[in-house]
Amino acid sequence: MVAAFPTLMNAVINKGRVYEESLDKFGFETDKDGNGNEVVRDAGISQESLQCSKWLTHPQQVELRKQCICELKLKQMKKHKSENSKHIENVNANKNAIQKLVQILNQDGYQFAVGANKFAESHLSLCELRHFYRLYCNELNAIIIAHDSSIKLKKDLPKKGTIKEVEHGQWTKLSLAFNC
Repeated sequence: MVAAFPTLMNAVINKGRVYEESLDKFGFETDKDGNGNEVVRDAGISQESLQCSKWLTHPQQVELRKQCICELKLKQMKKHKSENSKHIENVNANKNAIQKLVQILNQDGYQFAVGANKFAESHLSLCELRHFYRLYCNELNAIIIAHDSSIKLKKDLPKKGTIKEVEHGQWTKLSLAFNC
């Protein structure tokens, strides 16, 4: 053991820690848990509590930590970008569904004031159940997801349903969109 000291000390000075392979090379016994089972401490920088002792302020260990932080930030940025993209997709889908409802209202003879925003969401209040029934499922989904915060995922939505089912109080996409 004394003969290994200079090599192990150099590893700490150069790398900030002694790696498991070095301990194996000199015949040090493997760590054991409370039940006597061997424990391999080859965890990465993000699992420091599972590693052998090390010099946390060593430049190499600091650099490894910085790399880990950069990777985590990059992963987080990608996740946020993906979430923003999905949000924009939902906003546009809702806008398109509202535009279609306004077109349906126009076909039914509704007139809008000159200069009024023909595609405003306030026109939802003019729509009757029969207007919503003329939308496709994906358009109903867009309206529901944009207006009902209790619905988080499209897979949680019920079937489209019919006007009679809504009149009988059944929970359908049609009833959810109409009640938004």
